[in-house]
Amino acid sequence: MEITRHFPSALARLALCLALLFYTVAHSVVQAKSSVMPVSTVESTGGIHPDVLSAYQHSLVTEIVKVAGYQAQFDSSLSLASTLFTSENVGNTESVGNTERTESTKGIESTIGTNDVKFRQAHSKRLYTGVRRTPENEHQYYWITPIAAFSCANNTIECSNNMGEGNTDVSLSYLALYNIVENKELAESLSLTASEFKASASYQELQNEISAKLDSPQSVFSFGILSFVGNLHVDTSNLWIISDLVPLFSQLGERNELEGLAADFVREVLIDAEITSPILYAPWDRIAKEATTKSNVLVFSIVLTAEREPIFHWITPISRNLHGFFGINQGTFEKIDDVPLKTRVGTLKNDYRFDVAASRGFDAKAYGSWPEMVEAVLKNEVDVIFGSQGAVDFGCNGNARCSDIQQVAPYNVSSTYLALSKLDTSLVLVEKLKLASARIKKSNKFKQTSQAWSEAVHNNHNVAHHIENGVVHLWKKQK
Repeated sequence: MEITRHFPSALARLALCLALLFYTVAHSVVQAKSSVMPVSTVESTGGIHPDVLSAYQHSLVTEIVKVAGYQAQFDSSLSLASTLFTSENVGNTESVGNTERTESTKGIESTIGTNDVKFRQAHSKRLYTGVRRTPENEHQYYWITPIAAFSCANNTIECSNNMGEGNTDVSLSYLALYNIVENKELAESLSLTASEFKASASYQELQNEISAKLDSPQSVFSFGILSFVGNLHVDTSNLWIISDLVPLFSQLGERNELEGLAADFVREVLIDAEITSPILYAPWDRIAKEATTKSNVLVFSIVLTAEREPIFHWITPISRNLHGFFGINQGTFEKIDDVPLKTRVGTLKNDYRFDVAASRGFDAKAYGSWPEMVEAVLKNEVDVIFGSQGAVDFGCNGNARCSDIQQVAPYNVSSTYLALSKLDTSLVLVEKLKLASARIKKSNKFKQTSQAWSEAVHNNHNVAHHIENGVVHLWKKQK
């Protein structure tokens, strides 16, 4: 509604005041709901279309942050060195492109540990744009999404590692967060949001707007990256796809083929990405060996843990699970560390929860399946099950005696992922799979598949769950 600028009567002036008051209050409420997120540009955009790249970078970051529920607040451009160090600890400098780097910035851990309180406060929930991804800073950041690709053939900037065949002498700039514990959940959220936005019609409009301002055939958009080196290339001919067997998500059917929601989702992702490799299945210890010693190994459904985090590229979540101890008449505790160590704990074989329980001093016993574990707690062979409500529901499968099994202590919420081995694996392949995953989760076909799976799980197994944004949450949705 447009409010006219001339008001001939007192009534009209009163109407204007009320309208402005309503707008001010409503605007204040919106502002209150959206937290401000500081954004710093840590590197010059370079000499290639600097105005266009700067505009693209600003628009991309603004939209990603907005979709995630924040308001981007951009600082003035500053060098990476100035965000890390004071004048007392800045070493010798060298020119790199249009920016200066200090010798100290080559190894952040060598000068300031990430446990430093001031460091953590300064970099908690602060985004950085234009960060060049290199072998030496690989583990210093959460890499949210790539922004642009540049040539590094003239050695003025450092090349990115693992760009894949056909992408030699390429440097990628990223939107990034510092790799500190305070940023972990935010990094996961922003990474997913970035892929979702890049798979949207709004991003296509942004691409069209920016492309109209580019005057070189070497300046193109490729896999959601503004590339100044032409189209980027991906070789998927040697990609391995391996699944762990997980009930309801990826299990063997009558024809010895993988069935379940995760298997169906990954098949659709591979079709979208034009990847023809077959899906194999293997026990977890075999998957772990292959994924940690070989490149181009795509695995699902793998739980994201602190130990596994640096070993994989985490493409997209498949499920989330609320884990803890579940037992009969064992009391309730705020966390598992409060549970008496004499407690006998049942876990799955080759499961990370066995190590968690054993490392804390519990008497851990491993079982081959959830039904076996539920039977063990019903027979008093163990005091508690280390799992989730969904696992208990699945293991019970309608057993009336299971109504006595209650949560004893919570542990955490874990996520299972489609993940790609990091060792010598192309960063461009990572983006190809992230974009394909985002498109599939938005598709009507996958929404229908998810709905049918959800109804079957509820009717046949009575497992509490709900689905949000294409991810299965294995607990009852809170109203």
